[in-house]
Amino acid sequence: MAARTRQQEEPEETDVEAAAAVAPRGEGPGERQAIWIVSRMEAIQGDPDMTLDARDLLANMSTGAQKYLAYLLREGPQDHATAMAFFNAKLTAVEKAAGEVVETLKRIVDEDG
Repeated sequence: MAARTRQQEEPEETDVEAAAAVAPRGEGPGERQAIWIVSRMEAIQGDPDMTLDARDLLANMSTGAQKYLAYLLREGPQDHATAMAFFNAKLTAVEKAAGEVVETLKRIVDEDG
């Protein structure tokens, strides 16, 4: 019985996932900012004191900023173009919501520090 070579085998799903994870790709506008937002929210959620500080400040954000934050937490970091398509919104609206979220998160971190 002849052994099959690696080239003859069907690629395993993990091979495809690993390749996609390391494949170079361009970063869309706003994606780095979205990564920062999600990472800060994860840090805040892991700290009981910051979580209490965050509750009121996040509740006082505009509806657009709250929806944008909820979207990022649900879908993971996304570039502005993807968020624009999801919300059927203009770039300026997405940028404004993202900016408001960033400023609010900075205030939360500053208050705790």
